[in-house]
Amino acid sequence: MSENQASTPLQLLAIGDCNTGGTREHGTHFNVPKQLKEKLQRLGIDCELHNYGTTMSTCREGVQMSMDHQQAADYLLLNFGLVDAWKTSIPQIYISYYPDNKLKKFARKLLKSLKKRLRGPARKGWVKSGFAVEPDEYQSKMRSIIELQLRLNPKLKVILWGSAPTDNEERNTWLASYDKYLKEIASGEYHYLDTAGLIKQAIDSGAERNDIYDDSVHLSAQGASLIASAMQSIIVEDMKQPT
Repeated sequence: MSENQASTPLQLLAIGDCNTGGTREHGTHFNVPKQLKEKLQRLGIDCELHNYGTTMSTCREGVQMSMDHQQAADYLLLNFGLVDAWKTSIPQIYISYYPDNKLKKFARKLLKSLKKRLRGPARKGWVKSGFAVEPDEYQSKMRSIIELQLRLNPKLKVILWGSAPTDNEERNTWLASYDKYLKEIASGEYHYLDTAGLIKQAIDSGAERNDIYDDSVHLSAQGASLIASAMQSIIVEDMKQPT
């Protein structure tokens, strides 16, 4: 570690959805970025975390988060896909969760009611469904988030981490395709963390799914720790490299 790294806290910036920010229902005290910070501190690495993860967010909100929070960082922990890769009816009508307000909450409630009716048997096939954020837009927005942060620190290092698989196999195929886009964005220039692979390896080694997840989607403290440990290894290895 260089003298500069030793004297200046490492700045961690997290932008993403529910498994980045945590959820009100399951707790925000053990999310992936927070556990990463704690692990690094236990190694004697001074660091500060700026976590702008927001539940139910897509990469669209991620761009807005980057613009709203002009925070220079040494590491960007970037994860979107869980909501982006969700198939829904009339995806063109979209009401963001960030920034939120009472009017948007009311509008989302009406929209959800409408979509539920459109999915009924009598209307099946009338309305086309699609991804909440189509692949081309997803890739463009993710690159925009990185570019916005690079303007604040050209030496920024990026960890793109994939979505945690759900208990729905069809949905997991959608998530896998979006994880593939993340890997393409990384393409040797940034770090890519195979979240699905890490979780599969843990389960194959004897871990119970119920220990890694709090429900069908959200990581538990143990699951978050698993991903944070992999991030820690990446950062520690980076610090060994000459600057």
